[in-house]
Amino acid sequence: MKYKTYLLLSCSFLLAAGVIFTIERLGAYIYWNGRVFTGKYPKSPEMSSAFQNFFLWLFLAESAGLFTAFIIKRKDDSKP
Repeated sequence: MKYKTYLLLSCSFLLAAGVIFTIERLGAYIYWNGRVFTGKYPKSPEMSSAFQNFFLWLFLAESAGLFTAFIIKRKDDSKP
């Protein structure tokens, strides 16, 4: 693969991790907002820790690995 492909895939996995994290937090806020109408709700939404979501860390690790491959491949391609 060309080195730009590694960068594109790395950015895609990083974006996917961000989307997963955002959707998880958005779901917690929607659930909390639904509980507000019942009259019995906690002061703030119950957020799960980022360490509990396996896919978030999988995508972040994949992104870091691909970014490292991008840096290595770019250095190899620049040598004469």
